[in-house]
Amino acid sequence: PRALYIDEVRSTLWLADYSNHRVLRYDLPRENVQMVKVNAPNGGETYSIGKIYPISWSSNSVENVKLEYSSNNGSDWNEITVVPSVNGSFAWTVPDAASEQALVRVSNVADANVSDVSDAVFTIAPPVEVVTVVSPNGFQHWGKASKKNILFTTQDVASVDLYFSDNNGQSWNSIATSVSAASGSYLWELPNATSNQMLVKVTKAGDMNVDDVSDATFAIVEPMEGHEQDYIFFADSPTPNFYDPSWNSVTAPSTLLRVGEKMPVSAEYSFTGTYSIKLNWKSMTGGNWAAAIAGVGWPGRDLTSKDTLEFRVFTTTALAIADMPFIYLEDLSNQKSTKLPLGTLTNSFEANTWNLVKIPTSTFVENKGGADLTRVKTVFFGQNAADEVEHTLFIDDMRASGGEIITGEDRNLIVVIGSSTSAGIGASTSDSSYVGRLRKWVLDRDPNAYVINLAVGGYTSYDLMASDFVPPSGRPAPKVNNNITYALTYKPDAIIMNLPSNDANIGMTIEEQVSNFDAIVAQAGDIPMWITTTQPRNFTETAKRESLMQMRDSILTKYGDRAIEIFTELAEADGTIKAKYNSGDGIHLNDSGHKYIFEQVVATGFWGVVTPIENGTEVIKEFQLFQNYPNPFNPTTQIRFNLANSTQNVVLTVYDILGRKVATLINGSMGAGAHTVNFDASRYASGTYIYRLQAGENVSVKKMTLVK
Repeated sequence: PRALYIDEVRSTLWLADYSNHRVLRYDLPRENVQMVKVNAPNGGETYSIGKIYPISWSSNSVENVKLEYSSNNGSDWNEITVVPSVNGSFAWTVPDAASEQALVRVSNVADANVSDVSDAVFTIAPPVEVVTVVSPNGFQHWGKASKKNILFTTQDVASVDLYFSDNNGQSWNSIATSVSAASGSYLWELPNATSNQMLVKVTKAGDMNVDDVSDATFAIVEPMEGHEQDYIFFADSPTPNFYDPSWNSVTAPSTLLRVGEKMPVSAEYSFTGTYSIKLNWKSMTGGNWAAAIAGVGWPGRDLTSKDTLEFRVFTTTALAIADMPFIYLEDLSNQKSTKLPLGTLTNSFEANTWNLVKIPTSTFVENKGGADLTRVKTVFFGQNAADEVEHTLFIDDMRASGGEIITGEDRNLIVVIGSSTSAGIGASTSDSSYVGRLRKWVLDRDPNAYVINLAVGGYTSYDLMASDFVPPSGRPAPKVNNNITYALTYKPDAIIMNLPSNDANIGMTIEEQVSNFDAIVAQAGDIPMWITTTQPRNFTETAKRESLMQMRDSILTKYGDRAIEIFTELAEADGTIKAKYNSGDGIHLNDSGHKYIFEQVVATGFWGVVTPIENGTEVIKEFQLFQNYPNPFNPTTQIRFNLANSTQNVVLTVYDILGRKVATLINGSMGAGAHTVNFDASRYASGTYIYRLQAGENVSVKKMTLVK
């Protein structure tokens, strides 16, 4: 609008555009001039009997108004209520008076001549009961005995019954009855049998005449085998509107369907889960667009260790290869590979079926551009030919597969699960992180060993729960590429779990945290598992810092010699991070903090469990004295040390804080290897003690604390 004009004669206000067209008129009430005006219902609406709808009006110089309705186009009127005019609105419960000739009248109680009526008739009708199946609605391939969400919508229905058919509707089996319609979903445990003739039916509870059935059949299939170590970029979305680990951009005049900078998801068509990514675009000359898909947590993946990048594509309209977008990769440093026309890497897409796209990873290696393909973060689609036609693809089950299956059956293998500290956040380089240091330490002892790091920043204990775990409402779901279930696919010799502070950050109770930890440890079974304590964080809330300290104590109490105490050294008395260990953000640890955690992990002697000396597999390359465990202790503790060579004169001595010798634990010759000595301090007073190991010319000293 360009100009505003007030017509005092007619009491109107006009807005005009740059062409002097009057584009908006507003009637101005005059002081002491009585008026009322019906705003809604004002014609054309349909109101359901028994439902509540607003009657709204505007007024001037009127104290109270009477509301009435007519079901015969104004021949007769029925009073609804009298209310103060300043209310401007009334919640009307629509009566049982079906009509296509309904009107509402609002009038001044003091002067019935001051009134207004709906501009046109509206409809009062009985409620229309509707149920609609949203998912599965056809074409899904769901694993047998898995748990999937049935999605549905309803209108004027309080509860629903759910059924499935495995023979294209010839017969039906009950899934659940009297499910609240307001929930809109039901978690279904699928039958333990396969069929490609599956349908789901949703009905009004107790009334099979109000129903809906999947538009097309879907399949229940055998679980995928040999894909346990695939890198998953997308297999479902935890949120119903968009996929969080995604990104996009668009430059006009090209268009791209977006939810902010996230990619939209849809339940219209899906393959492995409830949702697929909806890629809707129009490529125009002079414009551009790009859409990126990452794995949950935005991890970097080594695509050079896999054979194939594969995904499924569904379209309702066949798509020729010339109309397909570019595909390319991006690494953790945001460096991209060369853009490749997708149409040169696959066949045209057929309509109304899931098309399988399989691209050899060697194709990307040969066209890697500036990207580091050992740290691939996202798969990109982007504008190719400007054909000025709108296209829609539904994308699902995107993964990197193949390559060597790595397990601990033929090598020493340790898996690390956890969150930001294990992911290396805070350290200056990946080699300076505690896992990076641990990997080097392990490889120095066994060049064929593996340290697999599945940690992702921001994860909680819920993220690490077993894949079939169903979390409480509002809590994160298990991350199937990073949780304990995935860790076990490697058949590891040991697992290290490090969850520093995110459980406390989201307000989990100690009981909740302990329950999750116990469930994760139980999944490991006989596989040795070490659990670090929580670590300090500069929470402003005292309760959260206290939660970290309480959970530290719980971990130490429950897991004993499999607990790794890191909190005390890293923390100030108030539970915040000591300045010398703070990376600068009050959350993560710097190189010194990571080094300390590394030292505590090694001090557990885990390597002696992974590679027992009696098996003849461990090669000790250096003299090393470890921190005693437990520490503090009462009254016994274990002291571990390594000898690289057989030594004639090995002496292990304990002193009090004043330097007085209180015990000699070893004095003699010992062979090369890993050794453990028990120290019983039952006869000694609480306090700090020093233990000193000398083996030939090698000497090492450490402190320990006895607390009675």
